[in-house]
Amino acid sequence: MEFFLIGQDRRYKNPPVLYDFVQRFYPNLFCPGECRRIPDKNVVYAQSERPLDFLDVISGPVCLVSETVKRVLQAYDDTIVFKMFFILNTLADEGAPYYAPVLPKLDCIRQEGRGREASLVIDCKKTGRSYVCRDGGDAFRNRLIVNLDVAESLLRRDLKGIAYQRLEGKRWGNI
Repeated sequence: MEFFLIGQDRRYKNPPVLYDFVQRFYPNLFCPGECRRIPDKNVVYAQSERPLDFLDVISGPVCLVSETVKRVLQAYDDTIVFKMFFILNTLADEGAPYYAPVLPKLDCIRQEGRGREASLVIDCKKTGRSYVCRDGGDAFRNRLIVNLDVAESLLRRDLKGIAYQRLEGKRWGNI
């Protein structure tokens, strides 16, 4: 099974930068056991005098996805819990709804090699039959891991600002 790491495309110059998010919503709350402490609907603030690039995936303090991405993820896994965050840009009077997927943390990605030869490797045994998951490590906390079916569904839509990185599948056991 093939997997991809998806996150925010860094080529966009003015994505929303959320203020006071970590103070209000600690990133470790975004797991199945703790998510009940987060309200279902929230307002968060960005401040930019220029119009914001509202991308379909925002890799901020937590991964936030647009309504379209949310519908695709729900089509493949209807057990995912989503918390809604309305991003309001107070300086330009604009806003957009986003959703934080609450997924279990798996320790399933590691980097092999160095420099230009480095590749990201996923332990397919740990992901099981999951279509969508996330890694428990800090380096990939703000991105989602999706299988090939989900990645293809996302690519078929006219989405903005998603970066895809193919993961090499291996089983590494208890190393």
